[in-house]
Amino acid sequence: MFSAAREGHLPSFMAMIHRTQRTPISAMLFRMATNMEVLSLLFISQGVLFPTIFACMLLIPDKSTIQSLISLYSTAVTVVGLLWTRYKRPELPRPFKLPIFIPVLFLLISLYLTISPFIKKPLESFISPFLVLTGIPMYLFFIRFKCTPKVVSAFF
Repeated sequence: MFSAAREGHLPSFMAMIHRTQRTPISAMLFRMATNMEVLSLLFISQGVLFPTIFACMLLIPDKSTIQSLISLYSTAVTVVGLLWTRYKRPELPRPFKLPIFIPVLFLLISLYLTISPFIKKPLESFISPFLVLTGIPMYLFFIRFKCTPKVVSAFF
């Protein structure tokens, strides 16, 4: 959130840094508040269906599978990016350089942990890539092509 606020994608108050601790405290507090809200909705929604935008998500019994798969997707993409830059741009300065087998092993483990739930929990497993892919049109519309409505841009 901090880096997104610095780029202008989120409100500028999230880019503020604490004077003495040098941490993005406002972004951390906002993230904590949103996580607490999501957790409270998940606990409230166990067995209770109330009308929301994501009402279908409330019917899914194991939401932690979806969250962990999304986290594993982003981790795998990050490691693929690391391997790609090590292959394409080996001259770049790096603070430290791991032996290549460590990121490859990490990627293989991430891919295994990403693919294996498709057998045991197919519903949750197929929802998580869909949720990740919904970010692509949002990025293209709001960030790449800068088609932000005036109502939304007034807040940023």
